[in-house]
Amino acid sequence: MSTDPVVVSGMALHTPLSDELMGNLAALMAGRSAITPWRSIDTSRIYAKIGGDLGDVDLSPALAELSARLPPGISARLQRLARRLPHMPLLGLLTVARAVLDAGLEEAEAAEAHVLIAGANLSDRLMDEGFARYGATRSGIEASHELYLLDSTLAACVSELLGSRGPAFVINGACASGNLALLAGLRELRHHGAKRVIVLGAPSDVSPRGLHGFALLGALAIHRFQDEPARASRPWDRDREGFVPAHGCGVMVLEPRELCAARGARAWAELCGVGVTSDANHLTLPNEEGQARAITLALRRGGVAAEELDFVSAHATSTPAGDLVELAALRAALGPHAERVRLNAPKSLLGHTLNASAIVEGVLAVLQMNADTLHGSLNIDNLDPGVTLDVCAAGPVRQPVRALLNNAFGFGGHNTTSVFRRMP
Repeated sequence: MSTDPVVVSGMALHTPLSDELMGNLAALMAGRSAITPWRSIDTSRIYAKIGGDLGDVDLSPALAELSARLPPGISARLQRLARRLPHMPLLGLLTVARAVLDAGLEEAEAAEAHVLIAGANLSDRLMDEGFARYGATRSGIEASHELYLLDSTLAACVSELLGSRGPAFVINGACASGNLALLAGLRELRHHGAKRVIVLGAPSDVSPRGLHGFALLGALAIHRFQDEPARASRPWDRDREGFVPAHGCGVMVLEPRELCAARGARAWAELCGVGVTSDANHLTLPNEEGQARAITLALRRGGVAAEELDFVSAHATSTPAGDLVELAALRAALGPHAERVRLNAPKSLLGHTLNASAIVEGVLAVLQMNADTLHGSLNIDNLDPGVTLDVCAAGPVRQPVRALLNNAFGFGGHNTTSVFRRMP
């Protein structure tokens, strides 16, 4: 068993705001919303008209730019994979390539990585389009169609890209998938001899059917702000009505601190621990006690005292019940120190990146910790009277951060929290 601290040695993001780390951070600090009318999804027959859209983004410039910078073998494999992959899996692979560059990995070092994919049911729209073509004519689908419906195919493609022959697998816990994958990454490093782990919070190719299903559940913002997309995601505001889905993905490269230092690489942060609990309660109702236990467990496993925390990147999806339950859970877990911690809501700007959200928001939280500045929570025009903690309602705040929590709670009672600490 390895006892060496685990650090984040590489990161990457692709959201509707930017495909660069600092571009995303700058957009959040400027209060720029990623939410627009859907362009790549036909919304003519559904209630959900808005989201964070990457379905029509041209990936060819990024492919050319990254291919020129990557180690030769990885570059050649990326170009080969790009010729056959659908849009969203390719977006995920390009983001992995950016993380490899950010971590400064040589080809042999990248090949040593274990591969973890956070998320499942990633190809919803591809599946629906295949069904439609199959219904029209039995010859309407490609031979590879079923392969690209398997979530494990993305893990296989990342392994192929890196030349990695170690473990490669998929972990799913709905919106908590990313933190579950971080926990699995810690285990691979501490107990299974991994030299490094690449965790991809995978992009979800949402479909009109999937969006409509969430709307029928009452989970989405579909009433007041369809004509004002940037105002629709409003965690902790009195007029919040549900979450706004978004495309997006993020990557973290994890490795032991000593190995990172030995190759002269920068460490963005230490990943101290992850807490995970289940509610055994209800598929959609949030549970304060379960969330509080996850937070407490993460701190205990990570060896971080509540009093060391300065920042919480909140799950805060903009649902009437969930936003307040999370605050109550933080009070229960942190005690009086909850009053001294600042929170913000990345989904107020990005929307909800679904399976990828814990990794996307974890990357953003680490960026903010390194910048000593927290982005504001957008659209808090009328603060809910039940909100009594500091939620950065007035805009960006200068805040030195020693340690932070990254909360992610998923349908089905999946409660997860990851703890990151600033590097010395």
